[in-house]
This record gives sequence, C-alpha cells and structure tokens, in this order.
Amino acid sequence: TSWWDMPKKPYKIKFDVPTELFGHGAYQKWNLIADYADESLSRNYMAYSLGAAIGIEGVSSVQHVNLFVNGIYQGVYLLCDQIEPGPDRVDIDDDASSADFGFIVEMNGLAAEEGIYGFDTFDIGDHTYTIKSPDTSLVWGDAQFEYVRSTMQEVNDALESGDWSRVEAVIDTQSFAKTYVIEELMHDIDINWSSFFFHKDRGGKVTSGPIWDYDISSGNIGILGQNSPEELYIAHKSDWYRMFLSYPEFKDLVGVVVSTYSETLRNTIDGCEDYLRGHADDFRRNFERWPTMGSLVASNPEEFLFIRTWDDHLTFVVNWLEDSLDNLIEDYPAP
Repeated sequence: TSWWDMPKKPYKIKFDVPTELFGHGAYQKWNLIADYADESLSRNYMAYSLGAAIGIEGVSSVQHVNLFVNGIYQGVYLLCDQIEPGPDRVDIDDDASSADFGFIVEMNGLAAEEGIYGFDTFDIGDHTYTIKSPDTSLVWGDAQFEYVRSTMQEVNDALESGDWSRVEAVIDTQSFAKTYVIEELMHDIDINWSSFFFHKDRGGKVTSGPIWDYDISSGNIGILGQNSPEELYIAHKSDWYRMFLSYPEFKDLVGVVVSTYSETLRNTIDGCEDYLRGHADDFRRNFERWPTMGSLVASNPEEFLFIRTWDDHLTFVVNWLEDSLDNLIEDYPAP
C-alpha cells in the first residue's frame, strides 16, 4: 500500500531524548500507523498481538491512540515501534566495528529507488534487500557491507542446497516457522516484495522478523483474488517459504508451532476483538473524520462496498482469521 498517497497520512515521531510511551520502553523514534486502507483498523494490531503471543522476536508494541495535530482531530492511529536495535525492540549488538556484528535486513522491492547498490542495497536471486541496521552513516565500509551481503547469500544457498543440516547451521529455523504461521494466518500480500525482515545477532544465526505491515491482508485484497482463508497463500506466494516448505523437517516445525499455539492464537483473536469492541466509540469516530465506509480504498475487495459499519468490518476480520486458523490446523497437523 502506498500510504503517502492516501488522505490520512502516517507519521513518524522523533523525540530529542529517549521517551517512554505507554510502558513500551524509552526510545526516540516511534511510528503512528494510519491504517486508512483497513476499515476495521485492526489488522496490524491483530498481527502484532498474534506474533507476540507465539513468541516472535522483536514484535512491535501496539497502542491505539486518538491523534490530534495542532488541536485538530486526525482519527485513530496505531502507535508502533521503529524497527531498530534495542532491548525492547530488536535485541542485537550492531556495533559494526567488530568483524562479526548484528544486523537487520529488509526484503524491499523499492530499495533500488531508495538505497545505494554496493553500499546498503544488494540483490540475491530475484529479490532486493536493504540494510536497515547498523547505521551506515557511522562505522561502515566495503568489509561491513560484504559481511551482511555474503551472510544473506550463504543463507539463500543453504536453502537451495536440499541439505537440512546446512540450513540449520545458518538459520534459526524455529523463528521462520513461527513467522510463517503468522504470515499464512494473515495472508500477507507483501511477503514476496517488501516488509519482510531478517535479523542476526553477533555470533548468531539469521533469524526471521520482526513482522511488519498487515493493513492489506486477511481478506482485504481485491486485486489478487486471494481472499479465501480456506486456502494456503504464503506457501505459494513467497519464494523463501517455498524453499523452506520443500523440506519435510520445516513442515514438521510448522506443525509443532500450530499444534502448540492454536489455542493461544484463538484466544488472542478473541482477546483482541474484546479490546477493540471495548473502544468502539473511538473507532466509529474515526470514520466521521475519514468517511470511507461504503467505498473502496486501495485494493479493497468489492464486497467491502456493502460493509457499512466499523463493527461489521471487525466482524469480517475476526471470522476470516478464525477460518484461516482452522485451515492452518488442518493443513499442518502435529508430526
């Protein structure tokens, strides 16, 4: 989704000093997510809550807020972390003065426009990646760039090798199994293009996450014909997960995650719904400020023309996720 082309704009906050917000740690940088294309205002909140519930590393904290700018009401926003190193964020040591340092990388289809090849941007196969951390304005040069690029190339080569022991030597496979469950549960359309993050700590393996950006997911997809929660989507959409799922061992890992956390996921969906409906007046007020009900925003499916209230949009998401979870349980039984 191109958030910047929409009337309700997202915001970034940068304080002069690290600032504690709602008990989510003291940091200088925060994001205010508009969720303009998601008329339930719930999909990002659901995804991050579900990811945290099953223990995915670095999942953003979430807090809905009523935003006023210069005294003017701007609607309901979701306050989220900035994806960056930190004990309450992505817990890595990214001091690039060492030969082995932590890093964060994003698969980013727009990186060719935003980054610099050979400096903070590189290709592996059909995909482009951007280095998000360490800060390339500090200790950075050819050796640091090549360390990140070659590590990601090694991971890709291991996945293509057909040798599971080689995969496990360089990849935290459990983290990718957990992320896959959330991606498949949500049917995230960006998975093979952008907002797909990886991180590695000093001396560690390449790990999946943090998860990010789910406003266009879970049935909010009109242009791709991928609205069915009763069919797998990520298994076919993502080049990374197609490689992972070629290994029976990875399918077994997913089956363990699904069987272990299915009740947790179901209870989290219910808990999110209870929270959201408990603040229904705030969410309804958002659509007085941004009257999008009964119209199509971005890639909304045509059926959204006939969903005219926030309450009904939330019901759609909850039912969709419950059906998607049922399908995951059926497709990935415990080994």
